[in-house]
Amino acid sequence: MQQLPVDLGVVPIVVNAGAALGPLLIAPIATFFGILFKPSALLALLRRKPWLPVPIVLGGVGLYFLLAWAFAPAPAVAARGAAAANTSALPIPEGDWTKLAHKLLRDEQFAAKTTGVKPVREYNPEEGMMVLTGPATDPPGAQGRVFAGAAIQDVGSFIGQLFALDKDLQLLWKIEKHGDDDLKAFFSSPVLSPDGKSLIVGQGLHEDKDCALICVDAATGAARWKVQTSLHIESSPAVWKDLVVVGAGAIEDANHKPTGDPGFVLGVQISTGKTLWKHAVNDPESSPAIHPDDGTVYIGAGFNGNAVVALRPEADEDLKGAKRELWRTAAPYPVTGPVTLAGDLVLVGGGTSDFVNVSPTPAGVVMALDRKTGAVRWQTKTPDSVLGRIVTHHNVAYFPVLSG
Repeated sequence: MQQLPVDLGVVPIVVNAGAALGPLLIAPIATFFGILFKPSALLALLRRKPWLPVPIVLGGVGLYFLLAWAFAPAPAVAARGAAAANTSALPIPEGDWTKLAHKLLRDEQFAAKTTGVKPVREYNPEEGMMVLTGPATDPPGAQGRVFAGAAIQDVGSFIGQLFALDKDLQLLWKIEKHGDDDLKAFFSSPVLSPDGKSLIVGQGLHEDKDCALICVDAATGAARWKVQTSLHIESSPAVWKDLVVVGAGAIEDANHKPTGDPGFVLGVQISTGKTLWKHAVNDPESSPAIHPDDGTVYIGAGFNGNAVVALRPEADEDLKGAKRELWRTAAPYPVTGPVTLAGDLVLVGGGTSDFVNVSPTPAGVVMALDRKTGAVRWQTKTPDSVLGRIVTHHNVAYFPVLSG
């Protein structure tokens, strides 16, 4: 622990009202000018919100009079104090008002923290953006890139953005289109192909339909292929060799009953985008796991499914009469959490709630199944759903429960 110097002193600085209000005013001003002097960001914002110039003009007029009042001349002693405060406590990153705005907001956010934990590096996405996905990263020793998808609040809906960062979390590229089509919002977490050249992710939030599994060039974000579905893909893909597997979840009514196709699991060839197989599974919004030795796919069935399913990885033409489904084990509740493989066990979590709907009768479960047969080795009930990934360490499983 670093020791404070023994000759530490506290110096009071007198400031006027304008200087005291300065930090509160600079953040929104800085954000506005940061966008104004970045034409690409401004054009993207106006494309989504063409009505925006009207409140900007009105706000600018009001801001002028507010600034005129806030920064009115003050007595000399107070002015010297204000200058000292601004110089020592508020360094302005030269030429980058956006960074200044984010610095002010982050300083305010961590001002009351007592843990001493602060981000080492961070990427500040645009206003209105929610990053609901987990990140995909290069393997250790590679470039250290980070990939993620986002949902951006638009007028009455969400649009999607996919972006890549370098090891210092500086933006490498971002896209809001795949070919000529606008991206839909992302909940599915992206995954890299084994060679690190392709990035694959599902599109859509829980209420979305007509979404797709898409693949882009990991170096540039350029579109490679797309597999269209009538459903949404909140499941995060899993890869094995030249195969990517993902679940397409059902569009449901208020009673969790599917309004159309109840769901399916897709197997797609990474190098070509060709659909190798499609297997019916009710609401497979669980993120699958693939065993590295034999390629067996394990995925949960959610609402109206209540099961865990094991599937063969081969293309339809290579099955030679064998059934795609190796086994199916019933679960007491919908299995919507990601699948974890631990030795000869398949670990899954589920429950009566999901990320969108909290059940009036909350209950959950974690199950350990035999990888080869699907037989239940053990199960543990929980007070609510287990929706996050189960991790293991020294023969102990750790998992988050929705109730907290």
